[in-house]
Amino acid sequence: MKFDFGTVSERDMDMLFLNAFGSDKGFLHLFIDKTDLQGTDYDVKEVYLSKADKDGESDITVIIGDGNRKYGILIEDKIDAQAMPDQQKRYTIRGNKAVKRQEYDEYRDFIVCSQGYYDINAEAKKYSYFVSYEECADYFRKSDVALANAWVQQIEQAITKSKKHSETEINEGANLFYNRYKDYQEANYPQLDLRTDRGGNGWWAHYATRYKSVYLYHKIPQGYVDLTFPNAAIKMDGLSNIARTLNEVLEDRLQEQGLQKILAIPTGKAGALRVEVPKFDSATVRFDDVDISDISKCFFALSIFTEFANMLASADNVTGESR
Repeated sequence: MKFDFGTVSERDMDMLFLNAFGSDKGFLHLFIDKTDLQGTDYDVKEVYLSKADKDGESDITVIIGDGNRKYGILIEDKIDAQAMPDQQKRYTIRGNKAVKRQEYDEYRDFIVCSQGYYDINAEAKKYSYFVSYEECADYFRKSDVALANAWVQQIEQAITKSKKHSETEINEGANLFYNRYKDYQEANYPQLDLRTDRGGNGWWAHYATRYKSVYLYHKIPQGYVDLTFPNAAIKMDGLSNIARTLNEVLEDRLQEQGLQKILAIPTGKAGALRVEVPKFDSATVRFDDVDISDISKCFFALSIFTEFANMLASADNVTGESR
């Protein structure tokens, strides 16, 4: 059956998510499996829309529990509205206050939006966790929930609306650079799981790994390749130890590429292993005019980090600890 929602609003999407969290436990795991809360069976205790105080409003608040502790899942939902400055910071303020009021013991903050919106929006990248509309649609395509077909079509129409808005903000030069970058990746490094689609600027090319919720960003204008571990900013000692070990193992290979040592850095609530690589002003430079050895250095860094993350995933499989 075909469903036409006309102009899908963010409130429409909020209502979809409210109903999904309330009726489909599997949908909750689409979110919590991206966090350190994965692997535990939680019940949804409460769901709120537009929960607000003087510090602003959380679009969707889901409170879950495992019988011992309660957790707040705080979600900002965006179709095409411009992200407000410090919006993620206000989620943190509200979450911390709610913990003090004992509404829940801990919280995790998310943004849910289209992949295209996320790729071009710096404010969106400040949230600790990201679930894309595309992931939600893929989930409901496999769901037997009664409204799944309607929800898929609603999400698809929201993605279309988001793309129309995003297209007005596309930088033509950056988009051309990114498309040639993606051509090069597909031809030379097909084992890398590049998720950023061709419709955006590709400022931060997003790569998935097989290890839990760990992912890679190639921050093209800044010249960074970051292997990012969500919620790891509080565990920087451990991440620094990993960086030290990788530098010992990879010292010769890094030197051959003319790259500096791997760094361990906090990035918001996340922590990252970082390699500094050549930077490109993709808005003004043509990909085909870039020194190919500089491109190779970037993909070397992407490859070693992907290999390391996937090795961790294989170790989890061997020990039976993977999700």
